[in-house]
Amino acid sequence: MNQKIIVHMIGSAHIDPVWLWRWPAGVVEVLSTCRTAANLIDKYEKFIFCRSDVWVYEKIEKHDPELFERILNFVKKGKWQVPGGWYIQPDCNLPLAASFRKHIEFGEKYFQDKFGQKVNVGYNVDSFGHSASIPVLLQEAKYDSYVMMRPMKHEMSLPSNLFRWQGENESELITWRIPHSYNASDPEHLKKNISTALEESNTDVPHVMCFYGVGDHGGGPTEQLIEWINDHADDSKDYRLEFSHPRRFFDEVIPFRNKIPVYKGELQMHAVGCYSVVSEIKQGIRKAEHSIQRAERAIENLNYGNDSEKKREKELLDQAWKKVLFNQFHDTAGGTSIYEACEDAKDQLSASISSADAITNAKCFDHLVRLPKDKLQRIVVFRFGQYDYEGLFIHEPWIHPNGFHSTFNGVLLGESGNEIDYQIVNQSALLGPPRALIWEGSMSASKELIIRLIPKRNSKIFKSDIKIKNFQVSNSFYSIQPGNDTILLKTDTLIKGKHFLSHNHIKLNLYKDRSDTWSHGIKSYRDKLKGSFKITKHTIEESGPIRATIRIEAKFRNSSLVTRCSIYRKRPWIDVNLQIIFVEKFTIAKLIVPVFKTSTRIDGIAEGYIERHQNGNECSFINWTFIKNINSKNSEGMGIVSPDCFALDGQNGILRFTLLRSPVYAWHDPKKVDDEVSFRNTDQGFHQFRFRIIQNIKLEELNYHADWINNPPYGMDWTNGVINI
Repeated sequence: MNQKIIVHMIGSAHIDPVWLWRWPAGVVEVLSTCRTAANLIDKYEKFIFCRSDVWVYEKIEKHDPELFERILNFVKKGKWQVPGGWYIQPDCNLPLAASFRKHIEFGEKYFQDKFGQKVNVGYNVDSFGHSASIPVLLQEAKYDSYVMMRPMKHEMSLPSNLFRWQGENESELITWRIPHSYNASDPEHLKKNISTALEESNTDVPHVMCFYGVGDHGGGPTEQLIEWINDHADDSKDYRLEFSHPRRFFDEVIPFRNKIPVYKGELQMHAVGCYSVVSEIKQGIRKAEHSIQRAERAIENLNYGNDSEKKREKELLDQAWKKVLFNQFHDTAGGTSIYEACEDAKDQLSASISSADAITNAKCFDHLVRLPKDKLQRIVVFRFGQYDYEGLFIHEPWIHPNGFHSTFNGVLLGESGNEIDYQIVNQSALLGPPRALIWEGSMSASKELIIRLIPKRNSKIFKSDIKIKNFQVSNSFYSIQPGNDTILLKTDTLIKGKHFLSHNHIKLNLYKDRSDTWSHGIKSYRDKLKGSFKITKHTIEESGPIRATIRIEAKFRNSSLVTRCSIYRKRPWIDVNLQIIFVEKFTIAKLIVPVFKTSTRIDGIAEGYIERHQNGNECSFINWTFIKNINSKNSEGMGIVSPDCFALDGQNGILRFTLLRSPVYAWHDPKKVDDEVSFRNTDQGFHQFRFRIIQNIKLEELNYHADWINNPPYGMDWTNGVINI
């Protein structure tokens, strides 16, 4: 190629709103950096500044309206460019598809309303890997291009730094991987960025991008850098330096599309420790996502209130979403920020959950008062999930006149007048006799379920396939029993009388982990086994007929574990719920589950799923994983659903689910932790994890189970019309 290469010089400031500082410091760095950039635009005629993220502009608009007006003027002149168009640059593995769409939705509305622009360049330059769902989600929103950096060349081989990233449904983004750094604080660093971009360029396309500017805690381009570019723009006969921006770069390379190589799949992996560390934030994000979506469905299904009330509800949910999206920032969701910033995140996520739940409950109250009277006490069950529900219901009815001193003794009636089998189990409060009720059933995703209570009437004898012999509990599908020593649980699959697993032992192993908070430089956790939780006690906590539960208590040094393993009447799954008090440091905890011995598995991701090799590498996942039954002639296999766990690895017929990691907060190698007492370790204290193990399930059915667990039904007592209440 004889054509001179254009090096598109991208003036930017990588701004972490939260990382080694708390969010107020992030606001200050935004105001300072953007004010400096505006002054540089005034001084240098050719200089162009690029800044993404709705959050940034919201803060400027609120706290420095004069600066915001200057930016509006620069945008009109093309001197200030907005790539990205998302609320923040999030972790790109953890969020649900609904969150990605909200990032796009808020960005689209904000930049159209404020700047009159449609942003169509994706821009997540520092995110720790990128889900295979992103091309689908971005093309759905009319994006055509994407900028990223991680994983870098030494972490993942790509056909070129300029490539066509393809997803499902024929989605495609022309993508640029920043080859060296998104920062350059001095001319020497800048020259390295330029040379690397040229050395690793696609020789058929005469355009590359080179980023410059002081970053991380803001700063942006400096006068020295701008003047150096001006002075050296035409130094080479082979290339020219031009002040530019990502949109222009992609417009220039689109005509060369057929010469750009294709890559299909996920962009992984970088910083695998971020998939699991500081699990409370990850669980908080997931809980908040579902809480807000439940509120949205409640508003849709229970459409009460005047226009003013509906407007207020939308405003509250928008604010709740924004708190969630802000805390999906890659150093927050990734768990790599300082302790104080992580605590801020937990508080903000809790506020979102509380706000959304208040709206959901208000809609339920509005609906209750509109129900006709009934002579019988009712349990009105609401559920605002994605799919119709099939499974277990639990509710603790308030039985008058003695309340918490009373256990229900009577008949439950379904909506068609049918008598419903139920079981009495312990409630949360340690007061009075057991009085919570569990029963089986189904309900619509869009309509309440009404259960009537007839007190003081003998119910029928309930039939069940649950059997208990000593400490062995079984139904038509499974047999489970406590293990011994470090084996927590033994499971046997009774389906068709065949046993396919390499072994049937579930354990919780602890491994030494001296990697930093990110786990830089590693792809898997294969360090020395420190030990396993050992059983100290087990008991039959519930004995049917609807549910039978074994409680297993175990310890490792000063850490403790309570595992509840439940099977259900005529249900082909086991629920394994773990409660851990974790005080181990520089340790990773992995739940060991036997599966079919295959070379691949299928993991849930934000919008669909992806097939991965069972090679022992640590991977992120959303909600579930699936192992094909190689002995089955159909598409069935073994599914494991967990809404509370976000990382796993697999190899040789074993899955290892990463529950907890305990490095020091915000510890970046090569720094060594010489004084362990002076720094806080992550993931200390109380944690809970839910798992559901399902044999002979089809892949497409796993999303139903995830929805059922994430959005369980909940009941409200209603006595309007009951005599003497």
